[in-house]
Amino acid sequence: MIRSASCTSWKDTLMMRKALTLWHPVVLGIYPILRIWVQTVDPVMLTDCLRDILLMVVVTFALLWLLKPVLPELAKRAVVISIFYLVFFNYLLIVLVLSRTQRMATVLGEPLAHPIVALAAIGMLMAVVIYAARRSSSSFRTATTGANIFATALLVFIAVQSVAPAVTGERSRWLAAADGIIAENTGRNISPKGDLPDIYYIILDGYGRSDVLKELYGFDNAEFLAHLVDQGFVVPAESHSNYVQTYLSLASSLNLTYLDKLQKAMDDKATDRRPLRYLIENNSVARLLRQAGYQFVFMPSSYSATSRSPQADVCFCRGYGFEQCREQADLLDALGANASGAQTPT
Repeated sequence: MIRSASCTSWKDTLMMRKALTLWHPVVLGIYPILRIWVQTVDPVMLTDCLRDILLMVVVTFALLWLLKPVLPELAKRAVVISIFYLVFFNYLLIVLVLSRTQRMATVLGEPLAHPIVALAAIGMLMAVVIYAARRSSSSFRTATTGANIFATALLVFIAVQSVAPAVTGERSRWLAAADGIIAENTGRNISPKGDLPDIYYIILDGYGRSDVLKELYGFDNAEFLAHLVDQGFVVPAESHSNYVQTYLSLASSLNLTYLDKLQKAMDDKATDRRPLRYLIENNSVARLLRQAGYQFVFMPSSYSATSRSPQADVCFCRGYGFEQCREQADLLDALGANASGAQTPT
């Protein structure tokens, strides 16, 4: 029994050492994804990153397996992969540092930034690193400890950034303002009524006005607009957007108001779009129309502002937009619900 317990303890220690050896390459592999999740201007949900995080974990273990014939020692392979991630994900930053002076920028900047040159440079550097690791007689324990400390520090940095808005009260301020904007319209009592017309709200993002297209690009769109008018559409001659950015424009139009209250609740230099996404996803127009008896059919796009909608009754979320809709028959059925005798307007 004593022998068995000793054997179990030895196996546990071995497993712990192996886990600690693998810690830093796994963390350095997923760190860029976590950094994007925390620092990106466009809101990204952590759940949206899980697939990419899992992929990087698989890539890390695949690289460990591929290097085994060259570097039998696990610690050496792990350190080599961590170095690879640091160089690969920070390559352009390294080029910028090397080309700080005007002369060096001319000599190194553009050539090294070329994708083929970049891959070749990284490949040669890693070949040197692998050769040095293979020739080294070190156990790499010190390198492993240092790399683990560095990787853990990066995770702590990400954690601090992710909770900072809640700790500082920033989120509570903009959330109160956003809920106030939504409540301005949703407080109305709307009774469901029959025979409501279908409403299609299609945003052709970036589609210019006729006179602007002609002035800036020499493109005459008059024939197309005339066709729309013949079909019964109203085409305003001198329309303009309420805001210059899509996030701002949708957050405003879908809540039937301007965003002055939100602006007052946020810092003038704020770049976080999470408040705007909150307003878009929880918009008052969808709430009012659903209260009136409408069914909300949503078709997402690849743009983060319209990639999902928690209010939608029906969501074609397997693909993005019209061009990638995988169930065209169901889409046509949804758009033609009234024509087929459906009672619920869309």
